Amino acid sequence: MGEQRKAGFAQGIKDYREEQRFLNELEQGVRLANQEIIHERIPGLDKHTILAFAVSIARLRASYLETALKVGNAGDGEPDAALVGELRSRREAYEEARIAYEALHRAIEVGYIDVAQIDAEIGKSANDTK
Repeated sequence: MGEQRKAGFAQGIKDYREEQRFLNELEQGVRLANQEIIHERIPGLDKHTILAFAVSIARLRASYLETALKVGNAGDGEPDAALVGELRSRREAYEEARIAYEALHRAIEVGYIDVAQIDAEIGKSANDTK
């Protein structure tokens, strides 16, 4: 009985290692596919465009909060329906942009955006201007 347990345990370890190897290969394929597609679709992706995107989200946030304060300071009565509609629109724009930034951030974290390639392109551009 002890030998069967050992054999079963050894087979379990072998199966686990095989599953992990398969998942690692799959993950690498997904990463490469995402890198290729993202960099093809967004050829100008670099630190400057990412920062500009973050700044635009900051502007959307400020616009949303500014409108929220207008609604909140509308007085004792109900706020104007048009102002509430504007608030909703600004919130949706801000939230969609924020979610998109989170997706971009996650893509960088998991390697879907090749930051080494971005850095190399920035370095190449800097050398071209010298």
